[in-house]
Amino acid sequence: MNNEIFIVGICQNMCPEAEIREREKAGLIHVFEKSDDQKLPNSGRENERGSMRGQNRRYQRGIRELIKADKNRAVKSYTRPAAGVNKSKPSDLRPPPVLMKTVAYLCKEVLIRTDQPFIEVYDFVFDRLRAVRQDMVIQRISNESALVLLEAIIKFHLYAEYRFRSNAPPSYDPCINQKHLKDCLKTLLSTYELNNYRGSSRPFFEALYCLGSPESYEVISRAFQIRNEMKEATVFLNALDICLSIQNRNFYQFFQLLDELPPLLAAYTAQRVPFMRKHALKAMMITYGVQTCKVPLEWVEDMLCYPNAVRTEKDLIRIGSQIIFGEEKGEKFVKFSKSSSFLKEDTASVDNDVKFTVMAGLNNLEVVVTEQICPWGHQYL
Repeated sequence: MNNEIFIVGICQNMCPEAEIREREKAGLIHVFEKSDDQKLPNSGRENERGSMRGQNRRYQRGIRELIKADKNRAVKSYTRPAAGVNKSKPSDLRPPPVLMKTVAYLCKEVLIRTDQPFIEVYDFVFDRLRAVRQDMVIQRISNESALVLLEAIIKFHLYAEYRFRSNAPPSYDPCINQKHLKDCLKTLLSTYELNNYRGSSRPFFEALYCLGSPESYEVISRAFQIRNEMKEATVFLNALDICLSIQNRNFYQFFQLLDELPPLLAAYTAQRVPFMRKHALKAMMITYGVQTCKVPLEWVEDMLCYPNAVRTEKDLIRIGSQIIFGEEKGEKFVKFSKSSSFLKEDTASVDNDVKFTVMAGLNNLEVVVTEQICPWGHQYL
């Protein structure tokens, strides 16, 4: 007989009343949670381990200027387990429908905000989604609601990685984002197995698992084990072929297939572009690096999916190749050299950007949220 006890949350708000009162007293109400009829004393960035800097200065001077929360905007924050603190009170835990509403609100109402820098939005959503996962773990939620929640959280981390791919602020840590992405993904895949889930969303995340570790024997072995189940799933089959092309250094197949992935997967896999581009350029040097041979610049640009001819030229000159003009106007050729030190240097850098039409869809955040991250959100708002 199974005597396991499962805790069921009864909190019907995105944030428990007790936490709202506690955070109001401590001055920990985020700018995204405050009431409209109240102005912040200082619109600085919130430190999740304390109040905003402006409020801290007021507390040091003995002035308690409390910020009231809007109960329709306040979202439960993540707190680490501590000795003597009971985290399993039903009144503090949100049941699955409320967690679904919370994730829908964070994605469709907060994530798309443009009145604050995106790093502020990211920090807030990251923390509140972590609290959602915490509620799921405490209540041992592992049904189809858990699948939907984890899928949305993973896609949030995927988008963040794309958004911060260049010019990331110092406070953004890609390793932490990647760690949470992989932790959520592993939990999701095990939950798929637990529920024997074969829904239409699974191939995307099975593909993501492959693309996250394309040279892992364990990951690729698992992919081949479920290949028959996914034989109709183009996204999974393309991802597996991309993994094999990375292992075999088949740059032609890699760049051809990359543009056929869904936008978020293509952006995630694009982190492998510098690695594959290096091998491609080295192969071209060995193949075409003779005095009498010249290769059209346009061909190199198209083959390796460079954003434009200017950036292609910069990479080629950086690795010791020569750009020469042809007889026709605007025609350029590349002369590779086998004596280039690039053939021996593993630390040489190349352009990491790509020219893919599929990734252009990620430039409109509202569309990304509606169609990719949280397509079911309108049901809960």
